[in-house]
Amino acid sequence: MFEQYIKPALILIAAIVVCAVLARSLSGNETLAEYAQKHPEIAYGGSDNSNDADSDIAVSEGNVSDADQ
Repeated sequence: MFEQYIKPALILIAAIVVCAVLARSLSGNETLAEYAQKHPEIAYGGSDNSNDADSDIAVSEGNVSDADQ
């Protein structure tokens, strides 16, 4: 019974380690802080206007929420 749980647990741990190594190697060992320093316009860009356009479409289609009335 003990072996019944050990083998799947070891396979799961090995899969996690492999995924962690792959993720680390594919990202180029770059942290989020380093990415933000290299790409400040993306990291600190603020909100884009796509949300505003979506709300305008909803209002024009007659789907006005109670807050807008």
